[in-house]
Amino acid sequence: MRSEVNSLLSLVSLFNQGNFDLVGNNFPVFFIRDGMKFPDMVHALKPNPKSHIQENWRIRDFFSHHPESLHMFTYLFDDIGIPQDYRHMDGSGVHTFTLINKAGKMHYVKFHWKPTCGVKSLLEDHAVRVGGANHSHATQDLYESIATGNYPEWKLFIQIMDPADEDRFDFDPLDVTNTWPEDILPLQPVGRMVLNRNIDNFFAENEQLAFCSSIIVPGIYYSDDKMLQSRIFSYSDTQR
Repeated sequence: MRSEVNSLLSLVSLFNQGNFDLVGNNFPVFFIRDGMKFPDMVHALKPNPKSHIQENWRIRDFFSHHPESLHMFTYLFDDIGIPQDYRHMDGSGVHTFTLINKAGKMHYVKFHWKPTCGVKSLLEDHAVRVGGANHSHATQDLYESIATGNYPEWKLFIQIMDPADEDRFDFDPLDVTNTWPEDILPLQPVGRMVLNRNIDNFFAENEQLAFCSSIIVPGIYYSDDKMLQSRIFSYSDTQR
């Protein structure tokens, strides 16, 4: 089992205003900042179309031309690179969205999920043993935890920035290869998510879901984050 990026897809219900699809990963950053390069990145990561074998040289070749990916790789190859299971995994919206209040004032926002049971990871040797014995161990752990009433829970936090203060910082808040320093822009708790029921029919209830970054609700809007702008189009286009 190798280090890899895991998705955490969440549907945030906001009273009677609808659902906000918060499509994210277990790391707070992404490999590239330009959505136009996303198809090339996917091709580099996917198996060879003829042999269906993933080729490391193609991965190294692509990312060697994109040094901004180094931040993501420091997460990927750190001790937190392989989550122990889904219950002990952070989640991040990655992108910068905007919040708009009743007065029409706009603020940049980032979303973060933190598991109440803490983050736990596997080192490579242990991951090889666990994954070799049961490649569905994380799914099984999640299912059995819910079935026995040990409901997984995540706290939802946000970081907020006034766009007027954007030039005060030495980083681009709309760049998905950057994080927002928590000592400057602290995490603020705003909600929680509890998984308290397993589905009855995986195909009917799970496989039919189609999350999309373009699905928002009043009070939440997009930003000029280039990768977000690309995903707004690409998700719905792919699903059609």
